[in-house]
Amino acid sequence: MNLENQNRDLKRIANFESFRSSILEQLVNQTPFSEILLKIVEGIESFNPEMICTILLIENNRLKLGACPNMPKFYNDSIEGVEIGEGKGSCGTAAYLKKRVVVEDIATHPYWKDYRDVALEAGLKSCWSEPIISPNDGCIATFAIYHTTPCFPKKEDVELIEGVANLLNIAIIKTKQTNEVESLLIEKEIILKEVHHRIKNNMSVMFTLLDYQSKTMVDPAAVTVLKDAAGRIKTMGLLYDKLYMELGFNDLALDKYLVPLVEEILSIYPIGNEISVRKNIHPTRFRSDKLQPIGIITNELLTNIMKYAFKEKTEGREVSIFAYPNETNFYLEIEDNGSGLSNSFDLENSEGFGLNLVKMLTKQLKGKLSIQNLNGTKFQICFPI
Repeated sequence: MNLENQNRDLKRIANFESFRSSILEQLVNQTPFSEILLKIVEGIESFNPEMICTILLIENNRLKLGACPNMPKFYNDSIEGVEIGEGKGSCGTAAYLKKRVVVEDIATHPYWKDYRDVALEAGLKSCWSEPIISPNDGCIATFAIYHTTPCFPKKEDVELIEGVANLLNIAIIKTKQTNEVESLLIEKEIILKEVHHRIKNNMSVMFTLLDYQSKTMVDPAAVTVLKDAAGRIKTMGLLYDKLYMELGFNDLALDKYLVPLVEEILSIYPIGNEISVRKNIHPTRFRSDKLQPIGIITNELLTNIMKYAFKEKTEGREVSIFAYPNETNFYLEIEDNGSGLSNSFDLENSEGFGLNLVKMLTKQLKGKLSIQNLNGTKFQICFPI
């Protein structure tokens, strides 16, 4: 990522946080619900004039207009009251399946078969729809982004969609809450969501700043230190994100954390897509106090493999990540078929920060670290469940 892109990302995050704060302030001041929805749509469209946004509410399993200020009336009339279901455009399908629906080209996608003509008449060529899910697991609304050309969401678009979905969830639940006990429970969940969002965004800013600073340094050692620190923050940020998406805020199945983490780490390196990766990660649920050290250990070991293991090997490069329990212990094994460690390597007296961090975190897990150095390197961490 170049410096111009990093500056743009920091500005984008700051702008969204300012927008988000203004909406939350209006919620506290009890601004009418219809005005809140309109301000959300207009605010997002102001970030990117190429976007046309809509909010649809779900009532009795049917779509109801919430805020669609820049859609033609004939288009709004055509979707008002449509029953949700698979194949009912992007929003009807997203509400029914309760998952994001991305349609890159309305003209060819089967979900739009019955609504293609009216959409094309309105000049709409793509539609990405995000369902808003209530605490009782029902879909209460959808947020959609349309474009007048076929297109697929970039990473920053996905982050925007997720941020708006969280904001809409808060707005709708805040408006609809009715008895005192339920109200308190909902308020607690809203506070937890807000805390998570702030932590996640702050970690994103810290990662971007560290990565930015690393590109201004000349000393290779300083560059490495800053990049490694940025990678550790990204690892913790992914954990927070996964815990939040599970809505448990406390524990998570390990495979839902480690699989995307491994993919994220490998994607950073130019040779990442040239390496064959075997993953077999058991969905054992862990609390966050164990997930965090497991994630950082995985980050440290995989990062070292990517940096050093394959310098002398250009073909047939493999990495294996296995995580599994037995009756009393849990095992994390990370292995490569690279050049292996030097014959003089001594685990107990290693001075490398990364490996010392792995040892420290293994101790925190009350576990044991072992290394095999044959046809590559195999790290095994064993700790009590």
